[in-house]
Amino acid sequence: MMKKRMLLLMTGAIVALASCSQADEMPMQAQEEGQLATFTIEAPATTRAAVNNLTRYIVEAYEGSTATDAPVAREESASTSLTLTLKKNTDYTFLFWADRGTAKTEATPSSGYWNTDDLKAVTVTTGKESEVGEAAYCLATTFNSKDFEAKKNVTLKNATAQVNFVETGGLITENNTLAVRYAGATLNVGTGKTTEATGDMTHTFTGIEKAAKDAILATDYLLAPLGEKRVVNLQITFNKETPKTVSNVPFQQSYKTNIKGEYSVFDTFAFELTADDEWGTPDKDQDLDPVI
Repeated sequence: MMKKRMLLLMTGAIVALASCSQADEMPMQAQEEGQLATFTIEAPATTRAAVNNLTRYIVEAYEGSTATDAPVAREESASTSLTLTLKKNTDYTFLFWADRGTAKTEATPSSGYWNTDDLKAVTVTTGKESEVGEAAYCLATTFNSKDFEAKKNVTLKNATAQVNFVETGGLITENNTLAVRYAGATLNVGTGKTTEATGDMTHTFTGIEKAAKDAILATDYLLAPLGEKRVVNLQITFNKETPKTVSNVPFQQSYKTNIKGEYSVFDTFAFELTADDEWGTPDKDQDLDPVI
């Protein structure tokens, strides 16, 4: 009886020691707490219709001072508020995007005119090359996560260039068609650079009615680089007339390019590049040589 009691006591002691050993190890395990980063996205302050009805907002976070490799966090939403969980006291580069697409949900994939699966390689979504371009907004910036104790407001800039086709002579015919062929491009939001994509795309504007002199026949939006010009050749076809090439047309983020001329006869064209983040009142004009 005494032996059984001692054996039970020894067994109990072993179990107790094992329990203590396990409990002692628990506090020594690394427990890294995350830092919440909440952004409120704003488009440029403007009354232009181009910034209305934005429906897809995206942020990607890259650890460090540049956006390379895969993002460590990504969030997209139909609202302007985006929240990420990041390491504390760490530098991150953030890429932001906003457009009229459909934000990803558990039941719905991300979709829209712009393919935004990777904000380092934004391009036109396959199958939408023939559709007229849409305005979009972006920004690349670096913050330290220690600064995220409060919400941050982030104002994006135009990711696209605006191009206006301006009829200088006026139109007397109705139900006209304007087809414009461009080279495609891919935009890296992190660097602000574009690369030429394989294949061209043709945007067709239909139902163009009579127009007064200097009226805008159509407006389009193209991906363009930040802080430099992307020079593109355009092929323009008005109704069933012979296509004409307009060479060396410059496009730049936040700039508008006006292509002016008498489209019905393809007379002299002139280009005007106007710099303005909001495409409103210009703060810089640059006249380019006319193309005959």
